[in-house]
Amino acid sequence: MKTMDMYRLCVGASALLAVSGAALAINFDPTGQAGQYDTTKAATRVRGSAGVFGAVRVWAPFILDESDASFNASVVETDAAGLPFGAVTTFFSATSATAVRTVTAFGTSDALNAGRSNNVFINEGPVNKSNSFGTMLPDGTVVWRANFSTLAPAQNNIEWLPIAWPANTAAPPANGNRVFGAFPGIDGLAGNVFLGTPGAEKRGQTLFVANTTFDPNATDAPNGASVWSNAQLGGVNPIAPVDTWGALSVPVPTVPAGETAADARQTQPMIKNATLPCVTDPFGRLYTAFGVGFSGGTPFTGGASRFLYFIVDEVNGSNFSDGYAFIDADGDNNLNTANPDKRFIDHQATGGGTEPFAGGMFDMNKCGEVVVVREDRSVTPRVFEVLLYRPNYNLTSCGIAGYQAPVVIARSGQDTIETNVQTTFIDNNQAPPAPFTDTLSPFSGVSIDDHGNIAFVAVTEQFFEIRDINGDMIPDGPVLLNTTNDLFFWERSSRTLHSVVRGGQNGDVLLDVAGSDHLMLGFFPVNVATDAFNRDGLSETGRTLALSFRSGGNEGAVDTDNDGFDDNGGVLRPGGAEQAVRGVVTVAMGAFNSPNPPCADVNFDGATNFGDLNIVLSQFNSAGQCLSGDLNGDGAVNFADLNLILGQFNTNCN
Repeated sequence: MKTMDMYRLCVGASALLAVSGAALAINFDPTGQAGQYDTTKAATRVRGSAGVFGAVRVWAPFILDESDASFNASVVETDAAGLPFGAVTTFFSATSATAVRTVTAFGTSDALNAGRSNNVFINEGPVNKSNSFGTMLPDGTVVWRANFSTLAPAQNNIEWLPIAWPANTAAPPANGNRVFGAFPGIDGLAGNVFLGTPGAEKRGQTLFVANTTFDPNATDAPNGASVWSNAQLGGVNPIAPVDTWGALSVPVPTVPAGETAADARQTQPMIKNATLPCVTDPFGRLYTAFGVGFSGGTPFTGGASRFLYFIVDEVNGSNFSDGYAFIDADGDNNLNTANPDKRFIDHQATGGGTEPFAGGMFDMNKCGEVVVVREDRSVTPRVFEVLLYRPNYNLTSCGIAGYQAPVVIARSGQDTIETNVQTTFIDNNQAPPAPFTDTLSPFSGVSIDDHGNIAFVAVTEQFFEIRDINGDMIPDGPVLLNTTNDLFFWERSSRTLHSVVRGGQNGDVLLDVAGSDHLMLGFFPVNVATDAFNRDGLSETGRTLALSFRSGGNEGAVDTDNDGFDDNGGVLRPGGAEQAVRGVVTVAMGAFNSPNPPCADVNFDGATNFGDLNIVLSQFNSAGQCLSGDLNGDGAVNFADLNLILGQFNTNCN
């Protein structure tokens, strides 16, 4: 969540740059260090027996002083040269003549990006506006939530813009194209419609945008998860969506009693072209995925932030009426027997506070595979897992019919990931206010690419003190001081897990190209944070990544272990004339090298046996995408895949 250090006004060099839109457009760099880092490092394999990534390259294309603008989540895709290009938004909480609120494209380094590592292509100026992604599509189209809290009338909207990176935007405009038409958008009433960060997909030149909206005062926007199309743009508000899954019509668990449809809360949806094995349409079939939780009280309280099941459905104008696939958190494939102790993790979708500005925390790829974090409260300490759900296809109707039991990709307490991350604070919602110890998810949002590789951030070290926080001389619990967080990458063909980049207390230190400055990476936020790694932090193809890092600042920072670094991380020139910073890191994974052939465990049961052989034989001589029996990824199931099965028969994968 946004901490107090994120609400400071813009000062210094950044304030001078705010005067000129043209100056903002080219390499916005108040610290003089953005785009000066190009580091090659090794990824560390933390699980699996074989396979390493070659040269993993890390860049820092966007760096601001800690007291400067704050960031929301960064998004990324891969350019024609195989390098990352992405976008990030900055914000302030108050109106100021010197504040800089931007939507900024970024790449790698000044040397590789025509003398600039970033480019401000939207300059919101000093008015209290804030934007948050959203998504980035492979063609460079970016879609974000726009919030205009001080305009009259106040209005939320969804904006989109195709960016041509690294072409320079000489004079950044004040806003992008608006999904809900020209200002004031949607229905023109002040603050009348609540929405959050959108999902998006393209079919040719047609843009589809998915969002959960809530309209408490009118019926101009539906209450529920909807998909709109830009075919309805051109100055006309697309009030009638292409498809809507109403909040009052979601499937409702009936046991235990006490919940009604009015208590249903939907997450922000995502949409994806699913290229299923039987689909002949070159774009595939358009699917949406969103979560459903309940907020009516015990035992289901958690709403969209801790939801109970997924809906996965085709976008065809029929919403729930023509059937749907679902994934439930307790795994019994029965929505009527929901176990409130097992919940998926996302963020509050609409309403006030900071969570509607957070990026997506679950993901789906072109094969309909879903990856998500699940929390199990039935054990102590709680267990958090990154789970992969693989679909079953109905080849007759050519659709997603349901989902298989999950594959555990990562779990708290294993693979260097912390078991129990907690912090204690005064809970002012209690009467009277009292200490409360909160259990935090050690994971950020997760992402899966179109090849089935998975990325996420996790806490790998935590540093805390047991404190008395209410002054009664009795220790109240742990207060989390700082963490070390790793960016992890799970490589699909080998089933190996790798730590790629570290941030925070023991974060990686990058050396600039001149060899004169060092940058210690700040921590990568987890739990529910607007700047956390999210589903668009991993490109759909190309294995490039982007994530924001944060600094706790010099103010009050203490070098408790005498290593010369501020323990909060995010430091330029660590150990010398330190300067606390926050920024964006981009990563290119490079080639994966393994002495072993791809793992032939088709059904993910841990061994290669008759179950896997039968799948390959059932798909033999089939061609297309998303065939589970296509082990070598050549687009067909043939003797090459059969030989892989036979060569590994009766052996175990990682």
